[in-house]
Amino acid sequence: MNETVSGNQMLKGRHVLVTGIANRWSIAWAVAEAVLREGGAITLTYQGETQLGNIRKILADIPGGDRVLVEPLDVCDEEQLKSLCSTLEQSGIFLDGVVHSIAFA
Repeated sequence: MNETVSGNQMLKGRHVLVTGIANRWSIAWAVAEAVLREGGAITLTYQGETQLGNIRKILADIPGGDRVLVEPLDVCDEEQLKSLCSTLEQSGIFLDGVVHSIAFA
């Protein structure tokens, strides 16, 4: 990861939910990486084992892993949406931002 853009950790103490990371070239990953670089924390969601594997590979190469939560989410499944909300609430996580980058083909 590059140095911080602002030099002052402008997202420290902030938490952003990022959906739709397919690989390290995803726009969603670029946003997530920038949040981490600026001192923020992220919750990443995945749909299926393939996407989870891709996210794990990406996370293996970056610092700030202690500021990352990875959770399953199929946005078409109301129970998974409720489960994600419950997990965030039980973890004391308040979202400061959401990046919705899910694509369906």
